[in-house]
Formats: sequence, C-alpha cells, structure tokens
Amino acid sequence: MAVDASGNVYVADNLNGRIQKFTDTGAYLTQWGNGLFNGPTGLAVDASGNVYVGDTGHSGIHLQLRQKFTASGVYLTQWGYGGQRRRAVRRAVLRWAVGVAVDASGSVYAVDHGNHRVQRFTDTGGYLGQWGTQGSGNGQFLYPYSVATDAADNVYVADLGNNRIQKFGLVPTPVQSVTWGSMKARYRGERGATQPAAQDK
Repeated sequence: MAVDASGNVYVADNLNGRIQKFTDTGAYLTQWGNGLFNGPTGLAVDASGNVYVGDTGHSGIHLQLRQKFTASGVYLTQWGYGGQRRRAVRRAVLRWAVGVAVDASGSVYAVDHGNHRVQRFTDTGGYLGQWGTQGSGNGQFLYPYSVATDAADNVYVADLGNNRIQKFGLVPTPVQSVTWGSMKARYRGERGATQPAAQDK
C-alpha cells in the first residue's frame, strides 16, 4: 500500500495483477494494470503523485519491472530486468522487487529480495548506488522485504530473514546502524527452501 499527498490510498492487488486506488475513507476511485502486471507487490508514490510499482513476476527468470505511472494510471516509464547479480551485470538487476520507496528528493529505493540488497535510482531509472550482501551482520540482509524513508531521507529496511529492522543514512553504507527485534522462526525462502532459524540476540 501507499498514500499520496492528498490522502488517496493505492493498493497493489498482487493476485489480480492490478493497482487499485481509493479515497482515505475507502471509496473506490480507479484501477489499472489488469493483464499488464505479473505479481505487483512494491508500491510507492512521490511528491508529484507519480506511482512506482515493483512487479515481482513469475516468469522463469523472475522478470522485474520498475514501472512508473501518473496517479490515474497513465504509463510513464520503466526500468530494471530480472536475474541474479552473479550471472549478469550488477546494475538494475532485480530479483523479486518486493519493496519500493521514494525519498523527499525523489530518489527511488528498490528492495532486491533475491539478491539480498537495496538499490537506489533516480526517478527516471538512473542508477545511483546499492548496498547489502547476504548475511546477518550490520548492513547485511537475508531476503529483505520492504523499505521506507523518513523526512530526513533515512532508509529503513525490513530484514525478513534476520527478523529485524535496519536503519541507514542517505549514502549506501550504514551511517547509523540501528536494529531491533528478534524471534525464533523458520523462514521459507525461494522455491520453498527452508532457511536456518534466526538466533535471539
């Protein structure tokens, strides 16, 4: 879900392959994407009302599209493609882009779930940087899932496989590493593989 400056609510309707838009009281406004998306999950709205959609895809190569629309669903642009970074060039390769966020300066952040990292782009898809490797240390991720930014452009990442939230400064290295939360659980990762249980800290 995402909310624009006017309070309208956007919902990524994953299984129906569409985006729906509502008022802040739940009145239906519009929808788009039927037949266009293949598993939309990540969703963000910038200060101008443009809508960014992370389409996780279900194709053999796990196609990833970072798609941009107006608030009424008019298509503007897209970037990114599917794959694992060890098999392709590093930039704009996205494997299950399940989370998207836009900061106050208009930079777009994409959670690259299957590659255990976060990537940063301009609002037109220009590559700005990335951070994260697979692991449990500070600045590392295990299947990160969602991302958010605050008014100071700090970046918060839900580190799903490590059962924690990590906070980062604007640059792609931790300025302030803050984590909290832990639980003993087993996480089912890609293709149903069971990941080791997280340890309490």
